[in-house]
Amino acid sequence: MIKIQTALGLESNDILQKSIEALHANFNKKTRKGDFYKNSITKRIELLKISSESTEYKTKYANNCRLTLERQKAFYDYLLDSNSLKTKELITSHPSEFKNIINEVLHILKPTDLYISDSDTKAVCQTKFGGLLSNSIFKYKTYRSSKFCINLYQNIGLKNLTCPYCNLETISIIQTNDKGKMLLSLDHFYPKSLYPYLALSFYNLIPSCHNCNSNIKQDKNFTIETHINPYLESFNDLYKFKLPKISLITLKADNLTIENLNFKPTDRTPSDLELTGRYESIDLDDVNRLIKTFSDYQHYIADGKIEELKRFIFDMHGVKKNKKDILKSPMSKLLRDVIKLFDVHNSLNLD
Repeated sequence: MIKIQTALGLESNDILQKSIEALHANFNKKTRKGDFYKNSITKRIELLKISSESTEYKTKYANNCRLTLERQKAFYDYLLDSNSLKTKELITSHPSEFKNIINEVLHILKPTDLYISDSDTKAVCQTKFGGLLSNSIFKYKTYRSSKFCINLYQNIGLKNLTCPYCNLETISIIQTNDKGKMLLSLDHFYPKSLYPYLALSFYNLIPSCHNCNSNIKQDKNFTIETHINPYLESFNDLYKFKLPKISLITLKADNLTIENLNFKPTDRTPSDLELTGRYESIDLDDVNRLIKTFSDYQHYIADGKIEELKRFIFDMHGVKKNKKDILKSPMSKLLRDVIKLFDVHNSLNLD
């Protein structure tokens, strides 16, 4: 609900960039002589390019179509150009650059080279070539299960946060038997079924909860234009939780809604992650207790006891004074937005 860099305190820190560079170096290791190792991404691409000359490859992955085969070879050349510069860009590029990368790829390949969509069910199925890219070049499963992956997220400080998509469930890394274990999912913002070449892109891998990633988002076609990438934008800046005006009288959190502040009017994040329904289904007792406390003690503002009121709100109810702390506990965005509805003059000095 805020940018991941903000939550980790890395907005003006080079730790994140160094980690991303290390990620690329891990995928494309070189020998002392400067040659790429056999299991590097570049070597795997080179081997596939060589194998694309075979009849077996043409039959299996290009459906014996000369034009299809030419597009695939051109894509391999694209990845290998300038000493695999494009391969590095795929892994390290900022989310704001994804659109240009996708456009470049789609000038070489057709979408149907990578996947086929069922017109009735809308289900997506990778082609054999799409699967080849996923399983032989951009090997996400291998990376996800690696110690390097765990160490990378440990090094950037990812622990004891909540999901940046929903702010409802905890994500963390714990130590078990001297080994790290990731209690989180890595969601492919641009789904790997549609964009296998982005399967290892750091900024395309969103640390998230299992519900957001596997149960709800799945293979929905998220893009920078239509959804919030938590490395690029903050849900907190684009939306607010809202209660009906009657709640100011009844002091009850009923009919909770999520309001688009119209900075990105075409955004579909709340609906595609089913956020309204998920928040409506949770127990709002904590919210109602917060409302009651503020109502009972708001006279402390006029009585000069504002610090005591702050202690009630921040310490007893866990409301985060600073937005950078929203991901530190579940429902923090909701609690902050609710208290803002009642503290109309911002006497609590929420940022």
